[in-house]
Amino acid sequence: VRFGQQKRYQDWFQRQYLSTPDSQSLRCDLIRYICGVVHPSNEVLSSDILPRWAIIGWLLTTCTSNVAASNAKLALFYDWLFFSPEKDSIMNI
Repeated sequence: VRFGQQKRYQDWFQRQYLSTPDSQSLRCDLIRYICGVVHPSNEVLSSDILPRWAIIGWLLTTCTSNVAASNAKLALFYDWLFFSPEKDSIMNI
């Protein structure tokens, strides 16, 4: 999805998967998945495809619970805190 044209897909994803109270805990898992698994190629990074930071920022803004927001931010902090340049890729943070 091109950056700036993601609103329709975000609305659909939020209605489909993030609209229940139980889905609050799903946000930190999605953030950890995006940081740890989604590693776009250089071609994707240099294109106008929606960047990972925009998706993570959107997930943080959709938190309706203070606990879920804190857990999501903590997931990002742990990924940064425990980054080891010897064995990790820069894409993990």
